[in-house]
Amino acid sequence: MPTNHIFFHDDVDGIISAAIFLSCNSKSESSSNDYRLYPVTSVMRGERFNDLFLSVKMRPFDKRIVVDYQYHKDADLWVDHHYDPEFGDCIIKNDKMNYSPKEKCAATLVDEMFERYFSFRSVDTLTTVQMIDSAGYPNVPFIFKDTSPLMVLRAYLEKILPSEMMYCRLVEVIAACNLDVEKALFRMRIESSHVNDLEKLARQIRGSMTVCNKLSIVNQKRSNQFPRYSEYLIRPELKYQLRFTPMGMNKFNFQIGFNNWQSEANQFNIGKMLMAMQGNHIVKGGGHFNVGAGVVMDDNIEGFIDEVSRILNEEDVMEKYSVDSTDSVEQKASELVKEGSAKNIDDARKTAAAQTKPATEDSDGVGAKGKIQ
Repeated sequence: MPTNHIFFHDDVDGIISAAIFLSCNSKSESSSNDYRLYPVTSVMRGERFNDLFLSVKMRPFDKRIVVDYQYHKDADLWVDHHYDPEFGDCIIKNDKMNYSPKEKCAATLVDEMFERYFSFRSVDTLTTVQMIDSAGYPNVPFIFKDTSPLMVLRAYLEKILPSEMMYCRLVEVIAACNLDVEKALFRMRIESSHVNDLEKLARQIRGSMTVCNKLSIVNQKRSNQFPRYSEYLIRPELKYQLRFTPMGMNKFNFQIGFNNWQSEANQFNIGKMLMAMQGNHIVKGGGHFNVGAGVVMDDNIEGFIDEVSRILNEEDVMEKYSVDSTDSVEQKASELVKEGSAKNIDDARKTAAAQTKPATEDSDGVGAKGKIQ
């Protein structure tokens, strides 16, 4: 029995991409054709993915399929829309590759491969996957209110602890339902209440945000502690957000995103910016024009924040993230930010300075430590 080993990104686009392939491919080949599913996270890009890919025990008639994830030279089929520096901005379509970095989601590319014979194309489904993967929501409140099937699935993925078996089951049930996501969610008892819970979780981020001009910086204790875009729900005027999550072994996963819903345009290709930083500030990184992710060592976090802040804030001078924790102004300012009494660290320092310095000092005076590097 030949086996298709299907690697897919563990997000909405990856799940739907794998479900389309599984559903269509099962009808285009012998019913004896078997499969195995391998969900992969963003932090597995690079050597970790290569190790997983090569660890699969292959027979001469087996195939390795990669959808919505990075290129591997030994893949029998690779379908992706993430920018790859090896292939650039060109579009490649042949028997082994379907690559289009200008496409909004990989699911569209997978679907078009089977469109002539076995397509289960749903315009609404693919349009919604494109909206989710490209962060093309009409506004931020929509993210925490809309209860259409794919938005419910998205909310569910935001809340759960990562589980390989759960991602695999989602792919299998959606494929078995011929891409009827609503029916699949019903079978798996995934309710719209997950969307209702999302806003409550999002508002808990307020006390964990440090704002540096146009950029919010958050250290979260675990993955999915706060839903994506929580920063923009609390502070709609923010232009960018940067989050860190501990991975162990002195490594941190990070995500950077642009706020599509504020008035200014993004001038930087975040994915390319992160690729350029590899080997310098970060271990690895990449993404799209408006979003990116990667891995950074603990010792390099401060330098990475400095560089990101300098670039994204478009300034030659910038806020230093790590400051002297023994400074009385900094201690008070940190308390004000955590309790939500100040909008950002600058406002907090002004208030703290007025409260902790002698009355004869200018009320707008700020301690030198941590102000401008």
